This record gives sequence, C-alpha cells and structure tokens, in this order.
Amino acid sequence: MSVLMCSDDHLKAIAIVAMASAQGDGVHGLRRALREMECRAMEHEAAIASGDTLAASVLETRRTELRAIRVLWNANRDAFAVRYRGEEPEGDKPTITAADFKRLASHLTDPVTVLKLTARYEYQACEAPDWATSTARDHCDAAKAIAGYCLPGWESRPAFL
Repeated sequence: MSVLMCSDDHLKAIAIVAMASAQGDGVHGLRRALREMECRAMEHEAAIASGDTLAASVLETRRTELRAIRVLWNANRDAFAVRYRGEEPEGDKPTITAADFKRLASHLTDPVTVLKLTARYEYQACEAPDWATSTARDHCDAAKAIAGYCLPGWESRPAFL
C-alpha cells in the first residue's frame, strides 16, 4: 500500500461537510449550513483585511472547518511519515477561504462524491499511529453521516424493521 497526500480541495471538501451540522435536514439543511459557514468565512476575511486582529481571532475560533482541515491534514501527513519512514510531504497546511465554498459547492452537496472522497481519504490516512481513535476519523464519520442524510430517499426509507 502506498500513501499519498490528498489534495487541498479533497481535504477542504471533507472538512467543510464534516462541520456543516446539517444532519437530518438532507441537502436543504446542508446548503443552509454551507451558506452560514461561507458567511462566517467572509466575515473572518473582512476582519483580517481591515486589520482588526481581535475580531479576526474571535471569528477564526468560530470556523470549525479550519480546525477540521488541520486535523485531517495532520493525520494524512502522519500516515505519510509512517509509510515513508519520517519523510515530510511537500506543501503547507491548507486553509479554507470564502471562495472555496462556491468553487466546491457541487461537490459539497453531492452525497456520493462526499462518500467517495471520504473513503479515499481514510485509505490514505489509516496508517497514522492513532487513526482508530483520532479526531480525523471522527470528522470522516461526520462527513459520511451527513452525506447519508443527503442521499435521495433517505427520509422515506424505514429506520427500523
């Protein structure tokens, strides 16, 4: 098995969906959550641009997707280091901008894409030493759960037999 570093967009999509807090509302709830997250990103970027470091700091703490993408990147990097005996991957930790929400929108609201991206990420990150109990794995579980709620027919299927 080889371990690859997932692309920035790959990690962004998982981090954003995992933090979207839209479970049970289907695609409409996910879109609403994505709009709210995009607004927070715009407010954060505006505070940075205006030089208001206090507001920027406060707004950054509300952007859970930023913490999630760092966690996902670190787990992927740790698996890479295990596989390649301490080698560090090239590139910096990715961040998420307001523009990313619009650019990735069709991927973020497609449950099959989210499930596939998450499965591929898990395959790349599962060699991280603490994978089984990691926050990165929790984020993957959250993204998969939200994607499941967005699958066509989810609401009409029986929950128990």
